[in-house]
Amino acid sequence: MIRLDMKFNPFAENKIPSVSMFAKKDKSLSASHAEMMEFSKDYNKETLFDVDLDPNALLFFKSLIKTAGEDVVSMLLERNAEFVNYKGELLRFNCSNTDVSFLPELPKGLKSLECFSTLLTDLPKLPNTLEELECSNTRVKRLPELPEKLLVLYCDRLRLERLPALPAGLQKLSCIDSELTSLPALPTTLRELSCSDNVFIALPELPEGLIAINCTDTLITELPELPKGLKSLYCYNNRNLRSIPILPNSLTNLECHKTSISELSKLPDSLESLSCAHTLLEILPPIPASLKSLDCSGTAIKTIPKLPSKIEKIDCSDTFITELPELPEGLIELNCSFTEITSMPKLPESLVELYCSDTPLTENSEMITALKQKYPNVEIIAD
Repeated sequence: MIRLDMKFNPFAENKIPSVSMFAKKDKSLSASHAEMMEFSKDYNKETLFDVDLDPNALLFFKSLIKTAGEDVVSMLLERNAEFVNYKGELLRFNCSNTDVSFLPELPKGLKSLECFSTLLTDLPKLPNTLEELECSNTRVKRLPELPEKLLVLYCDRLRLERLPALPAGLQKLSCIDSELTSLPALPTTLRELSCSDNVFIALPELPEGLIAINCTDTLITELPELPKGLKSLYCYNNRNLRSIPILPNSLTNLECHKTSISELSKLPDSLESLSCAHTLLEILPPIPASLKSLDCSGTAIKTIPKLPSKIEKIDCSDTFITELPELPEGLIELNCSFTEITSMPKLPESLVELYCSDTPLTENSEMITALKQKYPNVEIIAD
């Protein structure tokens, strides 16, 4: 068992004098016997690890005391105790949501660094073993060179303006609200991309293996060709976006509301959720049988196509529709307020909520009263 009194000390037990066994390989890892013993003495309150910390990890925590203070380091030792492997190597370090403003040289072998919501202004050189980096919501303005083995990068809410070259094996990138004016070339291995709330006007070529894109709230005017395996596309709140390319058959979620698109291509057979509200659409394409949720509110559409049997929620409010199609059993919520409808088709037994205020229908109080009497289990909001 390792205790913070360091009963097992590699320097003492092997009778090696003041210089670390690693000194010849890397002078930055040199630590005197006296320094190691002093650190051990300061932290002898309780057992934290099942093995002895290796010199890299021990020296990292000792160096951190100089800038973060003993109380903070003591807390971080406890927080990160579970991330030490059987060799005593620190595999993951988490200092998030603290006042840490500086990190010393990181331990060799580190695989994950979580330092979001801290006072950091810079990051140290990243070890080539690092696979995950989360540095969002810090004061970092420039990222160091990214390790080749990095798989996941979260760098949201920074002031970067640009990203370094991305590792060839990166699988997930999130760079939301980081004042980016462009994105670098995306690796072919990338699976998820979140780049919303930035000021770039175009996206680079999208990798074929990408399954999810979030590019909302940017200045993009068009989208590149979409990957064939894409499942989720979130491109809403892009007022300069005037068109969307052909949608892949794999797509299940499409949110393109509050854009300037005026038409949609054929909807994929796998689509389950469609939000195209507050766009320039005048016509909806045929709705696939898989669709469960439809929001076409605030558009210029005049008719709604035949509804699929799986549909559960419809919002067609603030449109020019004059009548509703047959409502399938399974529908739970319907909003047709601020439309021109004058009558209501048969309501399915599954319906829970019906919003129909500010329509010619609601001007006929007798008809509304009759609806409420006929469907007592439906909450009808007609005011």
